[in-house]
Amino acid sequence: MLKSINIRKCSILDLEKLKELELVCFQDHFHENFNFVLKSKNYSYFLAEEVGRIVGYAGASILYDESELQYIATLPSLRRNGIAKALMAVLVEDLIKKGVNKMYLEVKEDNAPAISLYKKLGFIIYNVRKKYYGDKDAIVMVKLLK
Repeated sequence: MLKSINIRKCSILDLEKLKELELVCFQDHFHENFNFVLKSKNYSYFLAEEVGRIVGYAGASILYDESELQYIATLPSLRRNGIAKALMAVLVEDLIKKGVNKMYLEVKEDNAPAISLYKKLGFIIYNVRKKYYGDKDAIVMVKLLK
């Protein structure tokens, strides 16, 4: 991981920079509900900064004692530097503090780097959603947090 990375909770003041990062990471997609989720207690979002610029973020929804990973993104030029792993560690720690026992996520079946990361973080395959991403299946993974 890069030594100058700082991870902190997202705030509404980060909205424009989060939008920029998401457009770089996902190109044709923007999480239109950022304004809502950053104000809600039912979501937990963190970002990674390097010298004042946002280089990654991760967020999850919370429903009682369960959570679902909504988004995780890292600048393409900085991937495989441990940023996503660090973001997930902070996010999971926060979810545990909020009483979450179980975390789910969905990942496209052909996203081998993400699946590998999630397995390293203790997620296991729970289910498959056929053709969830059009012609690709979604792998549903779960991790017990407590």
